[in-house]
Amino acid sequence: MRYDPTGQSDPPVHISTVRASKGSGIVFFLVSLSLVLAIAFFYMTKEVREDNRADAMVQAVAAVGDQAAHIGESARKAGNRLLDKD
Repeated sequence: MRYDPTGQSDPPVHISTVRASKGSGIVFFLVSLSLVLAIAFFYMTKEVREDNRADAMVQAVAAVGDQAAHIGESARKAGNRLLDKD
């Protein structure tokens, strides 16, 4: 045996206390719930964004069609003026 200046023959005993974390289940649940809600939000708004893009496309095509009608009307009037001058 080694020399022990404290006079004890046995080494000191270290006691470790293990405590179960009480709040980890609630935190895990809240994080999981927020993740599911975020995914659901993005899927729900995806359809709205696609609808907005489709509406914008329809409006752009309608504007081009309106401009083509105006150009056609102007060309018809110009043609009629040329025919009237003869």
